[in-house]
Amino acid sequence: MKHSKNPLLLLAVMLFSMAACSEEQSRAQRLDAKLQERFANADVDKNGYVSAAEVDGKMPFVARNFAAIDTTGRGSVTLDEIRAYAISQKADRK
Repeated sequence: MKHSKNPLLLLAVMLFSMAACSEEQSRAQRLDAKLQERFANADVDKNGYVSAAEVDGKMPFVARNFAAIDTTGRGSVTLDEIRAYAISQKADRK
């Protein structure tokens, strides 16, 4: 009997895949919530941007990579720019 014709095996594989995806989404949501919290704490003047000085000691990853994240060279970055950089770094590691 071929595996593709075994409905129980197919169902088990589908459920396992769904659980793995759900777990990965949950992890990503927790990480994003933590990033939002750290950004809010670092954004002292609450203008939606953080400077290198604001992230120093509060967001080590952002502080180390600030120049690469600040692609516009304006001296501040948004939460979305930090997310985009983190995603690009994750993709580069794969």
